[in-house]
Amino acid sequence: MYMQKDDLLVFPCKHTRRCLLVMLFLALFCIAGCGNNVEGAAGAQDTDAMKSRLVNEIGEQVIIKSYQGFKQQAADLNLLAQKFCQAVDQSGLEALQTQWRASMAAWMRTESFRLGPVVDELLDYKVFFLPVNPNQIEDIVAGTEPESISASYLLNGSVARKGLPAIEYLIFPSSDDSQTVLEVFTHQSGVARRRCDYLQAVTEDLEINASALLNAWVGSETGYLMSWKNAGQTSEVYTTLQQALDTLVNSMAASLETIKDKKLGDPAGLGENKSPKASKVESLRSLNSLANIKNNLMGLYALYLNTANSHDYYGFDDYLNDAGAVELDRKIKQQFALVMKAVERISEPLSQAVLSDTDHIRTASEQIRELLRLMKQEMASELGVIIGFNSADGD
Repeated sequence: MYMQKDDLLVFPCKHTRRCLLVMLFLALFCIAGCGNNVEGAAGAQDTDAMKSRLVNEIGEQVIIKSYQGFKQQAADLNLLAQKFCQAVDQSGLEALQTQWRASMAAWMRTESFRLGPVVDELLDYKVFFLPVNPNQIEDIVAGTEPESISASYLLNGSVARKGLPAIEYLIFPSSDDSQTVLEVFTHQSGVARRRCDYLQAVTEDLEINASALLNAWVGSETGYLMSWKNAGQTSEVYTTLQQALDTLVNSMAASLETIKDKKLGDPAGLGENKSPKASKVESLRSLNSLANIKNNLMGLYALYLNTANSHDYYGFDDYLNDAGAVELDRKIKQQFALVMKAVERISEPLSQAVLSDTDHIRTASEQIRELLRLMKQEMASELGVIIGFNSADGD
């Protein structure tokens, strides 16, 4: 059909008009095809730029500012613990309990990005490990060793006797009577003094770990934030940009799995051959279980939007809209609203709701499952993210 001449394709043509029409068609075809190739290449470059901006701004905004917020809350809690032990009274206890809830809220809002130093340096366990071991705490308080209880003593000790759960054990009663907490901090002067020493040591240890977490990200020019921002470039942790994005989205999905299965499902006995167990409820003594879940969800939504300190930065919603997935962004935002509404309908406290309000818990679990589906399937597909297996994944 064609002849080779000087490495060019030359069409033989006896009819000039027909030949011109053929050549015109081929020219238009080539232009259209070449145009698509250029557009496709530019699209790929735009996508990489969008992903880079998403990773960078989430690191600089939501992650760093969340850790800064938690560090401040931990410092305030430590300060109030020192004041409380100087003058043990009801108002001091209430202020301490209120600040503990604020510190817990700040921590719960970070659980959707469990990556980097918080995992690598086991700081998540040092801050929030369950179950707490009351026997270990009481043995130290009632004993004579160490002679002086300090944060340095707790530094390398068991995580089951430190962190937010240990503080909760010390400052919240096992019943509704807060007077019992005041009594153990005042009666039997020697033991009471050691109990206050322990409280001050564990709150100081919490502040130390909160500072260590923030410093691991931004404490030096080689901090983890640089590895995060340079994903796919000079980062030794994330050799590709996609790897950083995969890690983040998988962490988001894992946090939802934990809420659905561990924080709601297990205590409520959802699933075959399971029965409700109120003892499995998180933050049982403080009755803070539902507040924990709500803060988990608010933290996850802030991460999705990349909203920090009332400012909106480039988030997953912006990426989806720029990628043309406007409807998916709308569905995810709508589903977040449905999840929050379902959780709000669960009666307080959760330790009672798991026994008497399982219908609302089941509804909330189903709404979370749908949000998970949107994130793990549709959003992950738009981002090119590979969802890995995690032990909490029940789907």
